[in-house]
Amino acid sequence: MVVRRGVGVRAGDAKAVARDWVFAEASKLPGFCGAYFIGSINSCADDAVLPPSSDLDLALVFEAESQVRERAKFLRRGVLIEATRFAVDQLGSPERILRDYRLAGAFRPQSIILDQTGHLTAREAAVSRDFAKRYWVLQRCEDVRRRILDMRDRLPQAPGLYEQVVGWLFPTGQTTHMLLVAGLRNPTVRKRYVAVRELLIEYGQFELYEELLELLGCARMDRARVESHPCAAGVWVRSCERLAVGAAEADPSSLHRLNASSADMLVGGNSRGRPIGARSTCALHGRGSIDQSSDATGVRSGTAVCSQ
Repeated sequence: MVVRRGVGVRAGDAKAVARDWVFAEASKLPGFCGAYFIGSINSCADDAVLPPSSDLDLALVFEAESQVRERAKFLRRGVLIEATRFAVDQLGSPERILRDYRLAGAFRPQSIILDQTGHLTAREAAVSRDFAKRYWVLQRCEDVRRRILDMRDRLPQAPGLYEQVVGWLFPTGQTTHMLLVAGLRNPTVRKRYVAVRELLIEYGQFELYEELLELLGCARMDRARVESHPCAAGVWVRSCERLAVGAAEADPSSLHRLNASSADMLVGGNSRGRPIGARSTCALHGRGSIDQSSDATGVRSGTAVCSQ
């Protein structure tokens, strides 16, 4: 099966491509123990449409930490896959996973692709049983808070403007994760504000969304201001595409590496993913998802789309 990006890829088809890759290639890597889906794909129905700007996230688990490498982002039969490696010991006990807001969500649904040792299946059974218990939800909320404060406390040591901006931007955006975690939702990255907006509308707490935008500094930014951004004219996308070409010419292996910095998580990562991340951000604006702070209407109707 070959999936053509940009023509309405179904989540179930994309997951099938990823499973084939795990069984055909990843499972043959030295020290491989298992693999599972992570991120927004776990909350998508199989017939939901995976946006062309989205990737599909996998976790690969290995016997030893020495076998862990950088994230890899690559195309497989038309599906953009991002694979993150973990060592078995990095996952730890079910209690360790339940406390970690970045890990726990993937062990709640039936996300396991392959488990050669039984470690993942045992952890999934324990985590899914206790995931929604109040104690563990509060533990994960505290995990979000600690990470926000840790990044804030490191901000004075940022060496330059770029590091200062990213050091402020990422923990500010993580405030949405506190609410998403409390609401048992996926703490997504690129669409975090869209996701938390829908959550707050559902719970009748939309006024908190305005407070989140105030923290971000864009509560009073109107549509005209957003449209004046280079993103609206496609400048950002074209710049990212030029960078992708230049990086590939200078170092072809760069297409298979991802710098896992906070900024790269926001805009798509390596030279293969960055143009796609830029297009995704522009698409959010095109759908009116960026500047809807004063509109507390319901969720749009129509074909189900997997939120990435």
